[in-house]
Amino acid sequence: MLFTSRNSIIYIASIIIFSFSACNDDNKLEVNLEGNERDVSIAYFDQAFWQLDSLNFGEGIQEMEKKYPDFFLNNSVSEKDWYTRFQDEKIHNFSDSLFTLFRDSVQYTVELNEGFKRFQYFFEGENLPQIAAWFSNFEMTSAIVSSENTLFIAGEHFLGPEHQFYNGVPEYIRFDKQLAFMSPKVMLEWSNRFNAVDENDQTFLSRIIYEGKRLYFTEQLLNLEDDNRIIAYSKENIRWSEKNEGSIWQFFINNDYLFSNEQKLKRRFIDPSPFSKFYTGNDNATPGRIGTWIGWKIIQSYMEHNPKVSLSALMKEKNAKKILNKSKYKPKI
Repeated sequence: MLFTSRNSIIYIASIIIFSFSACNDDNKLEVNLEGNERDVSIAYFDQAFWQLDSLNFGEGIQEMEKKYPDFFLNNSVSEKDWYTRFQDEKIHNFSDSLFTLFRDSVQYTVELNEGFKRFQYFFEGENLPQIAAWFSNFEMTSAIVSSENTLFIAGEHFLGPEHQFYNGVPEYIRFDKQLAFMSPKVMLEWSNRFNAVDENDQTFLSRIIYEGKRLYFTEQLLNLEDDNRIIAYSKENIRWSEKNEGSIWQFFINNDYLFSNEQKLKRRFIDPSPFSKFYTGNDNATPGRIGTWIGWKIIQSYMEHNPKVSLSALMKEKNAKKILNKSKYKPKI
């Protein structure tokens, strides 16, 4: 296999339009919106929180609980703890700067809103989530967390690779901290609610198909110009993957990985990492999570060869082997 080094992401703003039709990209499904789709916006929990009256904090926090019930599930945070946060000037100041960052980044709000309009087309009748952004003070280890009715965005995870908060953090994790990746990460998390899986199938194939479905779901809803944002790859990562796709697939087949239940394959080729572990001298030049990328390519091929399969039907399909067989996936070496 040929290996090339990775460059920093080249971000190209996607062009957002308010009525969608077939895209030139063969991988994109046709969508015709009627114009009566419901809007989804980002609610800023902290903005309301910091406006509470300190003299009537108890009453105020009760009102907050009514407006944002998923922040108060199981009474996991006491009123005293909320008040301690309310009095923390450092958290307050940083939260304000985060709000300004999100407020000024209109594009990503528009992307999500349009993405959920497309969601209503593909998944008619399904409920829409509340989306709430806040500064969790790194209590949320994941950038996006899904609760009963809410998608939580921890804003501190999108400050850019060079932010001082990430000093000492490995480069591949810092790279992931870009605001350009926020919209895809929200949709990837949302996809989990619809992504059926055979719990009895723990094969490597099942795992990469699951990940591929998540990426394809996100690809269809966001309709971005740059696919590298969906998988949080650099442009160079994408080029390397495309150039070596056939060799990667042959490597998986030759080593009998597809139907293996070995957990270490997940760590080598699916979990976040600085590079994928082929155990060659050139591993450092490879993108991490290459199994996830291959899963995405399989799903794209499956949908191309099975045009009558809807996005919702794809997400309900649990049989990974059936998807592979019907995908006719056979990349050139």
